[in-house]
Amino acid sequence: MKTEGEEQNTAMSNQHSAISGQQPETRNPKPETLISHSAIRISSVSWILSPVFLFFFFLLLSVLTLHRNTFWKDDFTLWFDVVTKSPQKLRGVVNYRETEYDKGGKDDVALSYFVKISSAFDFAEVHNNAGVIYHKRGNLDQAEHYYQKALRAKPDNPKILYNLGNLYIEKGFLERGINSYLRALRQNPGLWAIHNNLGTAYGKKGLINEAIKEYQESIRIMPEYAEPYNNLGVIYEDRKEYDLAVECFSKAIKFKPSNPDAHYNLGTIYSLQKRYPAALEKFQEAVRLKPDYTDAYFHLALAYRNLKQFKEAMQNYQEAIHLDPQYYKAYFNLGNLYFDQGLFDEAMSMYEKTLTIKQDCAEAEGGKGNVYLKKNDLPRAITSFKKAVQQKPDYVDAYINLGAAYKAGGQLDLALAHYKKAIEADRGRIEAYFNLGNTYKALGRKKEARESYQKFIEAWKGDISYIVQAQQAMKELK
Repeated sequence: MKTEGEEQNTAMSNQHSAISGQQPETRNPKPETLISHSAIRISSVSWILSPVFLFFFFLLLSVLTLHRNTFWKDDFTLWFDVVTKSPQKLRGVVNYRETEYDKGGKDDVALSYFVKISSAFDFAEVHNNAGVIYHKRGNLDQAEHYYQKALRAKPDNPKILYNLGNLYIEKGFLERGINSYLRALRQNPGLWAIHNNLGTAYGKKGLINEAIKEYQESIRIMPEYAEPYNNLGVIYEDRKEYDLAVECFSKAIKFKPSNPDAHYNLGTIYSLQKRYPAALEKFQEAVRLKPDYTDAYFHLALAYRNLKQFKEAMQNYQEAIHLDPQYYKAYFNLGNLYFDQGLFDEAMSMYEKTLTIKQDCAEAEGGKGNVYLKKNDLPRAITSFKKAVQQKPDYVDAYINLGAAYKAGGQLDLALAHYKKAIEADRGRIEAYFNLGNTYKALGRKKEARESYQKFIEAWKGDISYIVQAQQAMKELK
């Protein structure tokens, strides 16, 4: 909390708030995971390649196939051999191209074959696999075309319905996505991945209880599957049920230790619980697993700042900016860090940079006002604070600081008005009563001053020196 000297009492002013990265527009990367779409191999070939079948098949033909056993090391080389020796075999072509895509990454070649075969034959698997490649490329319209074509060939195939549901969710068609998932589950209720994705879709619609049920069902079917634990943890965090969130994120880490998002999410809960050393550990693990994890570096910086390790905080804000030069939250909070250290010109530079990226960032405009207030440039401070409350009408800090600026300029009635607006916006901001008491006292309105100080004394849980000041002021008013 920043303080500003005022006559014989201290005004609680120059408030500034960190932009935490947990605002609705910046919740990423707390993922509401959609399990990826899957290719479908031609069913008869999948059966041929089952381990039990292969064992007896090779046992029966051991003499004839001794050489080929050394060559057919895996699915990829098997189908390469099939296609090379018998290119006319359609199933061999389809499955070779699919495994070529899976293992060789040659999606251009695989896609060209799938598209050609799809135009000539009505194989649901081929249509679906063409859709999968288009989907992964981000060509959602073409993906939908092929998924629909596959669904016409096999109307009740749960994997096709699953892929189509994922696509609809990605396109923002939540109802269509949900309907596709429900159709798939009617065919096979035990598909845990679909329950997870259905939970995500319900969450996006705000149907939180339904989302919880689907995540829990996914966990019941596949207890060692990490994603629904992670997603359930996100919901518990939103509901401020932090102990349950910790339990879920911890299980997500247990079952998938390599998932950086689960470490990140657990770190955010520890930060909310003010367990900053534990939060640091989790954020550090997240960036170790994912070195370009911008949000994790940003939250590392916030944790370091809360531990008053300013050098480390600065380094991590700068790393976040290096990874994403448009990451306005890092510029803003770096400005706050400079402000805390009395480096007001550097702070101003960061606030202005924030505003070049996000012009309606009320916090950055308020930050500029704080710098002007520190420099006793009251007209510019007032202008900045006014802009801040225009952009964010419930911005309590800006109202408090605007009141302080008006009081410093002798405009006591305007100061009163803005302290009252701060209280109207958030009655939990008790410091506004302290400033209100100071202003009433300066106006000679003793009764209102005593009432304001009394409210402050009864509710304030912070620095006890302010209570001492308020008590002293009340003695002077008798």
